[in-house]
Amino acid sequence: MKKLISFLLVILLMPIMSFAQEQEAPLITSVVEGQPAPFSGTLLNDSAAAQIYAQQEFQDEECELKVEYEVGRTDARYQYLLESSRITLESLQERYNFITEIQQGEIHRLQDSIIDSSDTNSNIWWALGGVTVGATIGAIIVFLVN
Repeated sequence: MKKLISFLLVILLMPIMSFAQEQEAPLITSVVEGQPAPFSGTLLNDSAAAQIYAQQEFQDEECELKVEYEVGRTDARYQYLLESSRITLESLQERYNFITEIQQGEIHRLQDSIIDSSDTNSNIWWALGGVTVGATIGAIIVFLVN
C-alpha cells in the first residue's frame, strides 16, 4: 500500500516539477548599430518583456477596479440621499395630513357649536331689541332738541 501511494505521488507531482522553471532576472540592454542587431535601441529578454506586459495589464485592471469602486461608491451615496429624501417627504406628507385632519375637526366642531348656539327665535329678539333701542334713542334726541 505504501508503495502504491508513493508511486501515485511521484506520478502526480512529476508533471508539476517538469513545468517548473527558474525565472531569470529581467534584463534590459542597450544595443548600438554595428553590434549584432538590425537597429539601435533597447533589447529586452523574455522575462523583462513579460514583466512590462504584466505591469501594463495590471495597471489596466487596477484602473478598471478604481473606476468600478468610485462608481459604486457614488451610486451608493446617491441611493442614500434619494432614500433619505423619500423618507423625509413621506414624514412631511404624514405631518401635513395629520395637521389638516386636526384643522378639519376643529372647523367642524366650531361650525357645530355655531349651529347649536344659533336659535331662530333669539335672532328675532335681537332684531326687536335693536329696533326698540333705536326708536327710544331717536325719541329722546327729538325730545331734547325741541
